[in-house]
Formats: sequence, C-alpha cells, structure tokens
Amino acid sequence: MTRFDAIVIGAGVNGLIAGAMLARRGKSVCLLEQRADPGGMATLDEGDGPALAHLLYNLSPTVLREIGLNPAALPFRTTPLATVSLSDEGHHAVLRDQSITRPEGTAHPDAAAALALITRLTAYGALLRHLAEAPPPGGDTPLAVQLWHLRHMGLSARRLGRAEMRHLLRILLSNAHDLIRDEMPDGPLAGLLAADAVRGAAAGPRSPGTVFNLIYRMGHGGAVHLPTGGMGAVIAAIAGAARAAGCQIETGTQVSRILIENDAACGVETREGTTLH
Repeated sequence: MTRFDAIVIGAGVNGLIAGAMLARRGKSVCLLEQRADPGGMATLDEGDGPALAHLLYNLSPTVLREIGLNPAALPFRTTPLATVSLSDEGHHAVLRDQSITRPEGTAHPDAAAALALITRLTAYGALLRHLAEAPPPGGDTPLAVQLWHLRHMGLSARRLGRAEMRHLLRILLSNAHDLIRDEMPDGPLAGLLAADAVRGAAAGPRSPGTVFNLIYRMGHGGAVHLPTGGMGAVIAAIAGAARAAGCQIETGTQVSRILIENDAACGVETREGTTLH
C-alpha cells in the first residue's frame, strides 16, 4: 500500500500506541521507523549502548485496554523495585510499597512527613488522571461521554474539599524544591521526591511545573518496575497489539521529507525515494 489514513513517523512507545489506537478505530495506518526494530529509546541495539528507557513506570491500564492488551494478563511480568536514596551521613532511605525505612528495616525519622506528602499528592494525582485520560472536548466524542467525564471530574474535585482544591491550584505550577522543603527537612527523602519530580524531564527541581510532574507520576501509580525480559518484552507486546489492530510497521525506513499541500501534511517521502500518501 502507498496510501493510508494516517502515517506515524517513529515507532517508539508513543508512535506504536498512537498507531494502535488509530487502527482500532478503523483507520489504515503505516508506522515508519528508521531503525531495524520498533521501540525507540526503550530498545537495545548493539553499538548504541544501553537502552535509555530501561525501567517501566506509569504504564496506564486505560491505554493498555484501548490498544487491545489486558492489564491483568500481560505477556510479561513486572517486579516493583525499591527506591534507595543515599546520605553522606549514612542515613539512607528505602521507599518500598508506600513504606519508608532505613536499609536495616528500622523507621526513618522523616518517613511520616514524606508519606503524608506522598498521600496528599496521590490524591491530587487521582483527580488530574481523570483529566489526562479523558478525550478532549469537542471533535467526534459523543456529548454524553464528555458530560460523564466532566461530572466525574466535578465529583472528584468535590471529594477533595475546598481547602485541598485551593492548595492544589496554588502549588500545581510551582517547583518541587519549594513544595518538598516546606513539608520536610533536607535529606535523602527530600532528594528522593525531588528526583521523582524531574524524572524524564529536562529540568531541575527548582524549575516551575515540576510539582505537576510529581503529581502526575503519583496519580499513575508512581512505582518503578523491572519487566521480565527487559523493556524489549514491553515493546514486543505493544508492537504486537499494533500489528493485531492492523498497523503496517515498516522498519529500516527513514523519512526524508514530509509532503505539504494546501498547508496540510499529505504524505511523506522516504530516503529510498518511495512516496506514501
């Protein structure tokens, strides 16, 4: 085929999921990937060094269901990993399954303050998660679906309470450093939360908006997992779902030019000279 409803450039995680969701809605989709295998930063290629995305977190069960994967029966297993934050003074902290201890298992002196902040941010994250997973207003989304999501958001906000909602709006676009230091002393646990706030972002904990990053992670679970078989197993499952939905995945194909007609993208030209519309 040389004509499709949609062409996705890059078969990384986002490209694969976008292609799978489009195909499951009846579109003909072609995914073009310049490397030999799909997966982007989550793949390992000899000569490239270790994969950049080597751990798994925030894998949304809603997205998995929408691309045809059962979150309860995935073809790979995941092992939750503890997060260890080191201290020059030896007061190391271990975060595992919503409990914070020292390495020998005794209570950490800052655990109560950190867990209280994590609990609060997780509640905020649950509210924002509804917004993140809802379809944008307008378009082809039925009005009844839009109203249901708005009602769900309204009820969740009401359950938070007026004081908590005001606090959320006050801190949402602020920086993680100030929020964390307002709630707890400097140390390994403060550093642990600050690191979570900037994971995957080209920012430091004093950058505006890092509180939003932290809340978003907490709302989607926040735990870090090591998948059995590595990230390659995760990519294989997602790529398999995309192919099962009808996506045509072309690897070893580099796009050299996006074709524009009447100010709209109408196709691509590959390095080999093939034109896809």
